[in-house]
Amino acid sequence: MTPILVPSTYSFVRNPIRFEFTTDSGVMRIFNIAFGTETFDISVHPYKIGPTTWKLSFDISDLLANLVRLTYDATLTHQINLPDFVNSYTVTETVSAYSFTAKVIPGGLSKEFQKFLIQQQTDAFEYRFLNPLANWILTTRTDGNLIRMSRKELACLFFLSPSDESIFVHTNTGVGITITPGAVGVPCMLNLPVWLATSTSGGPASEIYFSVGQLPVITIRITDNNSEESNLIKFRNSLGVYEFIEVNGTGKRTPSYGEDTSFNVFDTELNDFKKARNRVTATNNVTVDSGYKSQDDMYFIGDMLQANAMWFISGLKKQKCLVTSDNYSMQLLKTAPESVSLKIEPVNSERYYSPMGDINTVYTLLATENDEFIITEDNYFIEI
Repeated sequence: MTPILVPSTYSFVRNPIRFEFTTDSGVMRIFNIAFGTETFDISVHPYKIGPTTWKLSFDISDLLANLVRLTYDATLTHQINLPDFVNSYTVTETVSAYSFTAKVIPGGLSKEFQKFLIQQQTDAFEYRFLNPLANWILTTRTDGNLIRMSRKELACLFFLSPSDESIFVHTNTGVGITITPGAVGVPCMLNLPVWLATSTSGGPASEIYFSVGQLPVITIRITDNNSEESNLIKFRNSLGVYEFIEVNGTGKRTPSYGEDTSFNVFDTELNDFKKARNRVTATNNVTVDSGYKSQDDMYFIGDMLQANAMWFISGLKKQKCLVTSDNYSMQLLKTAPESVSLKIEPVNSERYYSPMGDINTVYTLLATENDEFIITEDNYFIEI
């Protein structure tokens, strides 16, 4: 049995993780996939491609898809070796004594980008995410080395260490921190809001610089938006990590009411029937304008509109929601900033109302969400 296609050392779990082999026999083969404490056996039937040659092919991305996830401690300034974020798997076949081990992380890449990587005879990790000279931060804002975001969009940044050298991060105000993963590919987190809050000397930072060893690589440029209306949408981007989009256009609440379930009840005083109903459900939709955005931001909003997990944050209120847009479009030749209208629909409808305008409880908005998955009685993970 000869391998002709195997995955790269690292793979995004939402993309194909394919294996192909040629063999001189049409006999079915059984492959074992080991992932942590989980093991799976799959039967693969070969098909004939020549007089004495058969081919075996299979994809294990569906088996591994819900076994990797993002967990981190949002109270820390930074964290190394994030649990469950990078996981190894091993594929073995007993008859031929074949064994292959590689790693997977959450998220996925576009088909267009995958085609580009194939044409360049490389993979996403060699090209960007483990390339010390590239933008190796797991963001979909841009693939360039200059990242622009508003101060309210500052969040935890996630990345795989692109080098065994230390990563030095400092601001234009002189605040610095050193992250020492110790090896290539170690998953790391830098909590920008918590780290910047540890030192206020020199005033608020407007730029953050990332250096690998002594080599400057990435710059984050922070802007301050002065807007009367400013809300946030938190979402899981295509690369499997959380990011924020600030929307500072005019917002309007437009509740959508459920069916009026009226019925007749007997009125003993009048000896006749009268109308009654159960409480009507309402979905408290919000329509909000994104505010004028650059072309990179418009693509970033497009990633958010495809996300399967998102939250609308207004003040201290945070609500899981679905976000759609009826007018999302971009100019092919970007000549001026554009804006788009977003419809925020909570995932839950309400039958009752509780005033919450004067709540003083403060809670951490950056904490890892605990409602990303439902675990069924059969212990399957279902994304919600």
